[in-house]
Amino acid sequence: MWTSKCAAANILEKRIPEDALLNFTELSKKYGHPAEEHNVVTEDGYILKLFRIPGESKRPIFIMHGLGDSADSYILRGYQSLTITLANEGYDVWLGNNRGNKYSRKHLYLNPDKDNKFWQFSFHEIGIYDLPAIIDFILNKTKSYKMDVIAHSQGTTAFFALLATKPEYNGKINVLAALGPVAFLGNLSPPISTIAITGPLINQILITMNVEEIAANETAARELQTRVCSLGFIGSNFCRFGLIFPLFGFDPESLEAEFASIALAHFPAGLSRKCFVHYDQLFYSRRFSSYDYGPSMNLKLYKTFSSPDYDLKKVTARIALYLGRNDPFAKIKDAALLKEILPNVVEFKIIDSNKWTHVDFAWANDMDKYLFPLIFDILKQYKFEPGLLKPAK
Repeated sequence: MWTSKCAAANILEKRIPEDALLNFTELSKKYGHPAEEHNVVTEDGYILKLFRIPGESKRPIFIMHGLGDSADSYILRGYQSLTITLANEGYDVWLGNNRGNKYSRKHLYLNPDKDNKFWQFSFHEIGIYDLPAIIDFILNKTKSYKMDVIAHSQGTTAFFALLATKPEYNGKINVLAALGPVAFLGNLSPPISTIAITGPLINQILITMNVEEIAANETAARELQTRVCSLGFIGSNFCRFGLIFPLFGFDPESLEAEFASIALAHFPAGLSRKCFVHYDQLFYSRRFSSYDYGPSMNLKLYKTFSSPDYDLKKVTARIALYLGRNDPFAKIKDAALLKEILPNVVEFKIIDSNKWTHVDFAWANDMDKYLFPLIFDILKQYKFEPGLLKPAK
């Protein structure tokens, strides 16, 4: 009996694609660009893992992932990934990992497995603590006065919160390419809107169960998911059609079955309950605002009964907005509202594919056709020479 169980486990293990089992540094080495690892400590004590692939041009470019994700998503396509493509072009590529994901699950004083206080953060804290610490670290390390940024999903939300709250950081950004940008959530459609509507109930259930960490990476459920998704045609398609497409948009041509088993071995990488709640508040309020703690606590923290809106007029950095027609999160109507408010939108592009989804920005097999030309065009248009001092006009 024991022998048969071991044999079955070995068969399952052999079916799992190699890239599903490799971490970021192992993947970067496999695809010809060994990565450095750096630890960045935030003002409030979180220890973040930052990856770097040094480039010949010395022009720093920073990639920030989305909700529940990690740096892994931007290298999973190997030679066709955003990370390796930028590295091949000579960019000095940096990739962040926000607090609480599998690479940044550490704190100077708090234990994520024992202290619920560790998980009391949303995209707001990621914006005002994680991003400034990472930006300053990169600029200090590269001796450059500014940097380019590519942010996806929650990465864009956190950047909008940062640049509105700490406007001095606008001057440190050369251009921000916002992929699937999320600020306003007034036009969600099913099934995402259904999840959002039931958000308060889901939140109460999580509170009752004392759950503050959602979708942790190293769990028995994650191991089962990885194994099931690697069970040939049936398993991989079950994960594509049952897990990915209903949530993130239907695009089977750009996200093939074999790759789904790789992607879902790395995603989700962990997030907090508060992150989920903050986005749900944006949906209900139809505003882009700070976390709503309730009237009494809001009055204590914000000096007002309601949570204040982020002042997007203070986001003066160059922003390029890129949208997908089939993106259930970053809806074109919501992005159009964002465009009208932001004072320095230098590009507003809808990907030239009717099926482009939210995760296609990170996982699609045709990014080189639809996405990369847009990114390289904007980087070329606003080219700068890195260095300590701003060049003379």
